[in-house]
Amino acid sequence: MASKKKNERPSTGPSQHLIERIHYLRTLLKNLPDTLPLDPPSHQSTYHFFLAEEDVEERGVFGAVSHSLEIAFGQQHDGLIHFEERGQRLEEGLIKMLKDGVKKMTEGDRKAFEDAWLERLIQYAKADGATTVKNKQKGPELKPSEKPAKKKQRTLEKPIEINTSDSGEDSETHLPHKSSTHSANPPNPTEIDVQPPQTMVPKRLKQQTLKISKDTRTEEEKRVAMLKRMREAEQKQAEYEEKQERLKQEQQDRKRMLARERQKTQSLMRRSDRELALLWA
Repeated sequence: MASKKKNERPSTGPSQHLIERIHYLRTLLKNLPDTLPLDPPSHQSTYHFFLAEEDVEERGVFGAVSHSLEIAFGQQHDGLIHFEERGQRLEEGLIKMLKDGVKKMTEGDRKAFEDAWLERLIQYAKADGATTVKNKQKGPELKPSEKPAKKKQRTLEKPIEINTSDSGEDSETHLPHKSSTHSANPPNPTEIDVQPPQTMVPKRLKQQTLKISKDTRTEEEKRVAMLKRMREAEQKQAEYEEKQERLKQEQQDRKRMLARERQKTQSLMRRSDRELALLWA
């Protein structure tokens, strides 16, 4: 297993799916319940997320991320996570650390991180009341008298035609019908209502549907699977630490061997100097 890990190299970058899950977690953290304290003072918070260089060198990137999360959220025997606050430390600090971490991890470490930490954070954020969309606040209702009055549409009326004749007949007043198309006096062009051009609506709109597979497992099965992933992640971390300890021991042995070789060389040089001195004497 050690030789397999030795040949494992970091990939080009995290998958789109992993980045989307981290963004989804950020959306949940932005919508935690308002009952949680918002950005409490630094001395009252345990949420200080960062990757120390010495921690990365000692534990590796995955181990450093896990160590930082364990310090922030604590270690529970049942794997539960409870969010004690909301604000920038989670929305910015945590998300930035996770993004920086997955960029430097190997593909195997990314899979272990997603199973052991990312999905747990998403699950328990929802359990603590986080949602993806906040309820929109309704504004005050306007009274009928305060509502803006609708503009009445201006209608055109044709002028009244009065016919007068020289004969003794009574003058007749004619009211033109609305259906008549010709009038003696054409309407003023400024009084004609111009309707805005109608927008063309496409006949067919393609609607894309997102296929989501429903998780039919029970809560107990989910918990067992989560504990299994946690044990695998802990085993992976233990193997990495054992490998680092072995490499450190090998380095120390190499240093001791070089020191012995250096001492032998120096003793040989001193003896040769003495022999040369005796020859020249």
